[in-house]
Amino acid sequence: MVALFLQGNRQDDLEKSKTTGSTEEGAMKLYDLSVVIIIVIVAAVAIGGAISSKYLGDDNMVEEISEEIVETQTGIEVDLSPKTPE
Repeated sequence: MVALFLQGNRQDDLEKSKTTGSTEEGAMKLYDLSVVIIIVIVAAVAIGGAISSKYLGDDNMVEEISEEIVETQTGIEVDLSPKTPE
């Protein structure tokens, strides 16, 4: 039932694209771009995390600010570097 509904919507979308001049190819390019952007963001966060822990050490300013934000927002006290005593 759901498959038939989705297939019907897919046909409607194709018919609309024919009348409006938009192409499915353009939508696919946008999708590909969004996937690339997400991958770049995740990679940047991973690299930033690795660099901050390697060069700034445990209990650095970035980590302390992050802990404070989590505590302020949730009310839960967290320690992002459990190896060090706080």
